[in-house]
Amino acid sequence: MKPKHKIKNIPKKIYLNLGFDRNEMIQDEDFEVLFSSGEITWCQDKINDADIEYTLQEVEQPELFEKMELTAFNLEKRIAKLEELNKARREYLTYLMKYFAYNKSKRMEWFETKIEQLEKQIKK
Repeated sequence: MKPKHKIKNIPKKIYLNLGFDRNEMIQDEDFEVLFSSGEITWCQDKINDADIEYTLQEVEQPELFEKMELTAFNLEKRIAKLEELNKARREYLTYLMKYFAYNKSKRMEWFETKIEQLEKQIKK
């Protein structure tokens, strides 16, 4: 399956311009440092000897798109299962909270009854 959109007029070749002159020596530079400093740009033309060439490679990979769709489908199914599981867990937790709240009130009634009985015994 091909992607649903296609970009027109994509250049077949571009160059990463690293910001170095022909006269500058390139030492052990870190691409991430250059990139984050804004030194790196790109152009369809080679500007300096240090520029890095990138060539567009048209590759048909229908199995890749099929795998991506299958993966997306599987993720949707897993998300649905997790949502269902979370709903069941929420319902169970709600039940437990109500159960403990009910039993707490029952325990409180029992204690109050016991306290009243003890108070009556003490008054006698």
